[in-house]
Amino acid sequence: MFNKLKKNTEPNTDIELNGVIGKHYEDGKTVFVRFSKKLPKENVISKFPWFTVISWKYSSNDQEGLPSKEIYERMKILDDTLENAFDSKDIGIHAYNRTGNSLREINYYISDRDKFLEKFNNALHTHEKYPIEITFYEDSEWNELKTLIKDFED
Repeated sequence: MFNKLKKNTEPNTDIELNGVIGKHYEDGKTVFVRFSKKLPKENVISKFPWFTVISWKYSSNDQEGLPSKEIYERMKILDDTLENAFDSKDIGIHAYNRTGNSLREINYYISDRDKFLEKFNNALHTHEKYPIEITFYEDSEWNELKTLIKDFED
């Protein structure tokens, strides 16, 4: 069900050093995921107990349920803005992205929901409104990411 597409070997960031871009299928449609296959140390994991899902549902005419070029470009702007906002890893750590079957998710592990939302809103205050929802789940053991990594093991 899960297929690894490639490993990125350019060591500029953790995701690039240990990155995986993979695909799997939901309802017969391709879903791409991008994540780091290496978990942080336990003392870091313990500081970020909230799994945070930023969901963007979109309509797609694509047979695979992938976004149009225009929607994808807006998604990329959102991704880049959030990456820059949370690059210090003091409030949140990127877990993974998934795109396909008419859904984009940007997932983080965060330390504090209010601080995350404050930084999130400050980073996006000049942007046109995005059609997104944010959901928080308690996952102090990082089981969501551990399961994803396991699903894509060699």
